[in-house]
Amino acid sequence: MDDNEIVFEVAKDPNAATDANASAPVYPPNFDYDDLRRVNYTFPSRFLKFATVGTMLRFKVGDQPLKNFRMIERHYHAGKLVKSYDFNFQFCIPNSTNEWETIYDMPEITPAEFEGMMKVGTESDSFYFVDGKLCMHNKATYKYMQTEESKR
Repeated sequence: MDDNEIVFEVAKDPNAATDANASAPVYPPNFDYDDLRRVNYTFPSRFLKFATVGTMLRFKVGDQPLKNFRMIERHYHAGKLVKSYDFNFQFCIPNSTNEWETIYDMPEITPAEFEGMMKVGTESDSFYFVDGKLCMHNKATYKYMQTEESKR
């Protein structure tokens, strides 16, 4: 956040189907549908040394209102909880596009934790609730790559 550097950006394919009547994707036999809820990130190693990180999530709401839309995100390294975040939207208007922008304070990590994260990465679970009911669970893995810039 301090220098407005973008280290990762992802967006929905603008050509992807957007309405319920569009043809659904065809998956091969034995396709693991959980793969649709897994994301793999690769960040420069200097990311682990940032004091703050900003994120922005843009999402569309269907034709029903969302009451008490909540996201809980937990990050782990070697089975240990490293950081946890809990966000709540009280109400989202039907058929609206919303942005959720947050500035995270990054936890301080020891040199040993830094080396461990460089070797095996970290993981996270994101849980999405509407009015107290779990509606989606995503998993992510994070790898950190040494670059010339991150050696500075």
